[in-house]
Amino acid sequence: EYPECFDDWRKDLDVGSRVDAVKLDPEFQRKAWAYGTVVEVDGDELRIHFDADIEKCDRFLPRNSAYVQPFESHKEDIQWRFEIQENDLLDCYDTASDWYNCTITGIRTTVIETGEEATEVKIAYRVYQEDGGKSDEIGNFRGWSKKYDEWLNVHDPRIQKYDSMAKRYVANSKCEEYLVDDSQDLLGLDDPESFAVPRDAKCASRAYLDLIDFMGSQGGYDRIIEKIQDRETWVSMNILYTLLRVLAGPSPMYRKQFIEDYSRRIQDTLVDYFQNAPDDVLRGFSKEHLDLILIASAHLLKRGTKLTQRNECLDNLHLTVAYKCFKSPFLNRRIQGIKAISEVVKQIKANSSRTFTSEWMLKWVRDNKIVEEVFGENHHIQIIPRSPEILKWMSAQGVLTTEDLEMIWSLGLEGDETTKDAIYGVIKDLSLSMKGTQLSKVVSLIDAIPTEEITVDDINVLYEVGKYSMRGGDYALSCSELLWRIAVEPSGHVDSVKEQALTRFTDVMKNMDLKDKRKTYLTKCLEYVKEEKSVYQCIRIFQKLVNNFPASSGTSTSDFNRGSAIESMEKEMDLLGVFFKNFDCYLKAFREKVTQVPESDEDDLEGLIICDETIHDMQISERFNFLQFCLGNSRLVLPLVDLEYLWDNFIVQKTTDSDAQMMLKWLKEAIDATEQKNKPYFETADIQTFFNEKMSNEDVDFQSFTIEGYNCFQSLFVMVNKEAELLRVDRRTSGVTSISNTSYGNSSSRVEYEYYLNDCPKKLKGFSSITSIILDVRDFKVAEKALEFLNKLLQNIPEQPEEGQSELLTLGKIREEYIEDNVDRLQKFTSQYDDWVQQGLTEGDAKMVSLQQKLKRSMTLLSSILEESEKKGIAGLKSHSAMLKGEKMTINIQSTITSNIQNTPKKLEIELYSSTTIWDLRTTIAKAVKTVSDQVKILKDVREIKDGDNGKTIGELRIRNGDTL
Repeated sequence: EYPECFDDWRKDLDVGSRVDAVKLDPEFQRKAWAYGTVVEVDGDELRIHFDADIEKCDRFLPRNSAYVQPFESHKEDIQWRFEIQENDLLDCYDTASDWYNCTITGIRTTVIETGEEATEVKIAYRVYQEDGGKSDEIGNFRGWSKKYDEWLNVHDPRIQKYDSMAKRYVANSKCEEYLVDDSQDLLGLDDPESFAVPRDAKCASRAYLDLIDFMGSQGGYDRIIEKIQDRETWVSMNILYTLLRVLAGPSPMYRKQFIEDYSRRIQDTLVDYFQNAPDDVLRGFSKEHLDLILIASAHLLKRGTKLTQRNECLDNLHLTVAYKCFKSPFLNRRIQGIKAISEVVKQIKANSSRTFTSEWMLKWVRDNKIVEEVFGENHHIQIIPRSPEILKWMSAQGVLTTEDLEMIWSLGLEGDETTKDAIYGVIKDLSLSMKGTQLSKVVSLIDAIPTEEITVDDINVLYEVGKYSMRGGDYALSCSELLWRIAVEPSGHVDSVKEQALTRFTDVMKNMDLKDKRKTYLTKCLEYVKEEKSVYQCIRIFQKLVNNFPASSGTSTSDFNRGSAIESMEKEMDLLGVFFKNFDCYLKAFREKVTQVPESDEDDLEGLIICDETIHDMQISERFNFLQFCLGNSRLVLPLVDLEYLWDNFIVQKTTDSDAQMMLKWLKEAIDATEQKNKPYFETADIQTFFNEKMSNEDVDFQSFTIEGYNCFQSLFVMVNKEAELLRVDRRTSGVTSISNTSYGNSSSRVEYEYYLNDCPKKLKGFSSITSIILDVRDFKVAEKALEFLNKLLQNIPEQPEEGQSELLTLGKIREEYIEDNVDRLQKFTSQYDDWVQQGLTEGDAKMVSLQQKLKRSMTLLSSILEESEKKGIAGLKSHSAMLKGEKMTINIQSTITSNIQNTPKKLEIELYSSTTIWDLRTTIAKAVKTVSDQVKILKDVREIKDGDNGKTIGELRIRNGDTL
């Protein structure tokens, strides 16, 4: 307020006097100078009505108010409103209490309630620009859509000159920051020489403002800039931050006209400081320092610049500091610099950069030689792994040149292992963004490495750069061809390199763009096999390539699948013929090699290397895998001549036991696969001929049969007799329960087979061979397995013959004949034994040892058939001990039988005599738990009482009074 001595013109103010007065928007409390007329005087209080406005906007002001000034004294602040035209740009205070750049899209004249004509403008809270993110019928714009447009009186204080108030560049539904309301500064009521003005809700302390003014009047603000610019005595980072904090603290109170100029000066000073500061000044610099400096700068710039200008200044400062750190001789600073540059690139990629465009940043990276600095003479192992973000972005933009790749690759070749690993990591990271020319360049760089120097890492890089970015064309072809050469061509490559090349080659061939090339490579594989070149590698590649095809044709019958791929190779290349011809050549070469090392043991022979730098054991194993694969994935069947070839060369004329076991294992798996897949590997007539002539005739020596050999025999026996309808097999799952004295375990299950004879056992093809195996084989485990199978066969004998079958004997009669045969055999062996003893043969003689084995096995056969005869009951027959009364006993039974029948007891007490047979005990339990006798399994101390013990008494099995079963 003015002092008591008024200006003379104020004393003369009366109704009708014209004045300039500060107009106040009643809703948003915005202020502006406007022309007005005194319409009422009450002593020293004036009522002022503003031109072309409603009475609601009239103000009551003291005569001595600074808000009242002589008429047209503020003409410059008022007259521009009369000159507003359509499409002009202004700043406007929106209904959400924020200033925005706006466009005038309409002007109209209306008559208001006072009868005056008022000019109104249509405020559009947007600015039309070519790069605007939104568009309407006029064009692209930045800001808000037209649904937020509003009409305002041209003299409304919410309207100000363009760029005088607005700090926002892009409309944002969320307030980005608190903006100081400095519209009061435009009224010109403060001292033009002052540095600070009071702010509502910020600071009204005159003393504080006087201190700011005092500092400014004494040149303090200029002295701070001069101190930072001092090149003789550089300020430290801590002092720099302290000075900026001093400046930023009172930033809300700075007068608008002062801070707009000063904030730009201080920002230019900071950029110059970081560009030219010596390295020792920045040595203690940290990211925390930079963050604090940027925050202080932001507070200053917020007052003096638009949001976009402020962001541009801060981003440029940030990038300047990043580059300065990147060029520092100190590693920590360099790491900080490359990370900051990478962060800017990330923002650009995510379209979240406030300032920089891709084009500008690409030029900056090139101009400042960032790539050369990372991978050139000044490279460091800690910097290289932090560069891929920049390189990937450059690659995606198409500016990463082949020269760049050569420079990066050369560093890997020339550096140590650590540097090479880092370079390879960078190349792998680049894989997703590489273009065709770049990918081809990587292939050519690896291809240029001397053959003997290629490593597994080189193979992995070759694969990784194309794993997700396969585009077919030249790159994919050259990549696959290089991997093929490394995998199969004779060279100095170590096994691990060739193995990795093989794996990566087949992985590359999964690319759908190379689908048509798969068949070409399948053909090449068989050509190599035919020429006896890299056979081991080629047959493995063949399998992996076929697996790249779908298992079936899918919806289209024209699709190439695994089966059709194999069958086409058989038709066009004679696949099986080529394979067996090569197999024969290999075996001949192996046998010739064996003759040169006559004293070698089994292990030595398995480790012999004939070709392909691969030991014999692996060669044979992979060939059987190949054969199994081709038969199992196609409709091909193995001819009898080839099957007999395998038997003769691996069983009859076997060189090593390992070879024989592999052949037998393969044959069994082929038979099992035939059963499970219902896909024949052999013609039915061929397999029957093979079984009769090779596996079950009288000339076969079963003495050296192993588990693998027997398993193969049993599978063929079942298969042949099923085909002849002499045998039926049912697959069933049986529960196995573990039990202890105090608790019961969980049940698990195993697959078992029930065999049902459709005719007399002697009618079965190869039946006599089972007995021969039991008697002759040296491995007792094989004999046990054969005996178990024999007993299963004799368990289920048909009671009535079907039409066309021979007359069947009863089960009892069959067992009687079987026992008689074994007794006769036993007597024959005994007689032979006596004769040889009389001839003077001793116990240690090989013939006597073999005969003794047959005697023991004959006794085992007899014992086994007797035990089996009691498994399903003892037909009322009892031993002498079972007919005695014996001791009266009480046995506790815990039942784990699960049944759908209700009221099945879980615990029983059974009174019986020690002379009771196990079969009678089963029958008693079965009645109690409502099941049948042969379904009851009894366990004593977790061990099962076998079905063969049915005829024994509980006393004989040492079951005592009070025991729990």
